[in-house]
Amino acid sequence: MNELLSLRPLHPKLDMHDIVIDEIATPPSNPEECIFARTTEAISANLKTQITP
Repeated sequence: MNELLSLRPLHPKLDMHDIVIDEIATPPSNPEECIFARTTEAISANLKTQITP
């Protein structure tokens, strides 16, 4: 996480705020608590089967 924080000023395209880096550093204990798992839809390679946590 320190590396992400130090790279941010050097690479402006790394648009990652402190709060996002903090979330990566301390992930939730299960998918129900994860905002990314709840808002992202994943589809398998056959484009028909939904992948869920």
